[in-house]
Amino acid sequence: MSLVQVNDGTVTLHSTDKIFTITDFKPEGVKQFKPDLEEKSTENEGQQNGNTEKPKNNKDQKEDSIYSACLSNCRQFIAIATEKKQLLIFHKEKLVSRTALSRKASKLTFTHTDAGKLVLADKNGDVYSVDIGENCGEPKLVLGHLSMLLDVCLTSDNRFILTADRDEKVRVSHFPNSYNIKTFCLGHTDFVTSISLLDDSLLVSGSGDGTVRIWRFLEGEQLQIHHVSKDVNLPEKQNVEKQMENMIVDPKRSQPSETPAVIKVKAFNNKSNLFLVQMEGLDGCILYSYSAETNSIQLQQIIRCDHALLDFSIDAVNSDVVFLTHTKEEASNFVLLRYKLEGSKLSESEAFKIPSEILACVGDSNAGGDLETLHKRWFDNMKDYLERKQIRI
Repeated sequence: MSLVQVNDGTVTLHSTDKIFTITDFKPEGVKQFKPDLEEKSTENEGQQNGNTEKPKNNKDQKEDSIYSACLSNCRQFIAIATEKKQLLIFHKEKLVSRTALSRKASKLTFTHTDAGKLVLADKNGDVYSVDIGENCGEPKLVLGHLSMLLDVCLTSDNRFILTADRDEKVRVSHFPNSYNIKTFCLGHTDFVTSISLLDDSLLVSGSGDGTVRIWRFLEGEQLQIHHVSKDVNLPEKQNVEKQMENMIVDPKRSQPSETPAVIKVKAFNNKSNLFLVQMEGLDGCILYSYSAETNSIQLQQIIRCDHALLDFSIDAVNSDVVFLTHTKEEASNFVLLRYKLEGSKLSESEAFKIPSEILACVGDSNAGGDLETLHKRWFDNMKDYLERKQIRI
């Protein structure tokens, strides 16, 4: 779930009930938009249905809230997925579509250029597309995974859709006829958390196995692999023993992963073959470059923050990077840090302390704490079977 999105210098954040935009990192550039999340019913709706009983006012009923949001490249449309499985689409802050979903949408992305489609995915493995316009259509099922879906992206020409799941694979499908699968990118040994396109033929992926990999995705060919934790000397997870103590099953049969996972990868859209990696347990980010001539991944820079990095986004227009983290003075406050790309290095240009009314938009979910449940457990069922068989003999 992305917390930060930046487009042409404008940063977009969302709280539980508001959308905030910050222009030029200035207090006077902060604007807020509060969408109407609750669907209102007419007063006479009950009487029309023959029901004269007044609706009950349930004060304990939880109000709906924003779960994920996405701003279109033209900045005219905003798509919002809510906790109560609604999809709301706004055009210039005017509601043009409200749709009930079967499951809560965890990923939202608009197609590139002016193709006019919204792609949404849920963690159960289904991907839908919605026609965007003054009269938006209903969500149409595009493809489905048998595993939890963790990330989705589209090629620049909108011909292919790439999806990453918990079953260690990346699927490349035609779009919008995604029943036609082009290929698979197979090689990761744990869940694939994030994918991003370096160019029209190269893909970078990050995984729970602690690696980033470069793919020629249309052929499903792995070009390079790099173990990220070796560059920053991250220690093995300290809570592995605690996890094993809390397990219901025999710990000898279920070993949690000790390798820090890659949380997010994001490539620069300037054909520089540069990409950023967010790593579990690292208070910061790592900048890498990929050389097609030598087929190698090179470490360029390690950017460290004073506290946990919550999220980051790359501006596709000017290649600026915006980091969301805690302030240096107090961990309960938050700050946006903007970095400029100069050659193959990033340098901090300015900071913006987030006003108190926006503080509810952030949490520690993107810091990697929710990745523990994605690691698969190995169970030796044959061991018990053979022991019981030996007893019978």
